[in-house]
Amino acid sequence: NVFLYPWICWAIWSVRNKKIFNNQDVTPADTIEKAIREAREWQMAQDCKEQQTHQQNPKQTIICSDAAWKEDAEIAGLRWTITNRDLGVLENKSSSCPQTGLPLLAEAKALLAGL
Repeated sequence: NVFLYPWICWAIWSVRNKKIFNNQDVTPADTIEKAIREAREWQMAQDCKEQQTHQQNPKQTIICSDAAWKEDAEIAGLRWTITNRDLGVLENKSSSCPQTGLPLLAEAKALLAGL
C-alpha cells in the first residue's frame, strides 16, 4: 500500500504551477488520477530498487539532499546527509550557494554537494 497524501499534495502543487505559469486548467479528477498513477509508479520502482540493492549491494550508501531557494537574492541554502546501513551517518552538512538563478539548479547543487 502506498500512502497517497504526499502524492496528492504534489499533484495539487503541480496543477497550481500549470495554472500560474502556463494558464493550463486541470480537473480535480485528473489531478487525483495523476497522484495515484505516480504513487504506483514510485512504489513499483522502489520495490524493484530494493530487490536489486539486496542482490547487488546490501551495504548501500544513501544520499539525502535538499535545497531552499530565495528568488530575489538568487541564493540557495543546501543540505545533505550521507548514510550507510552499517556505519550510520557518514556526513551531515549544509552550505549556501550564491548566484543560483533557478530552484531546480539549487536542488541539483544540493545533490552534487553530497556526491
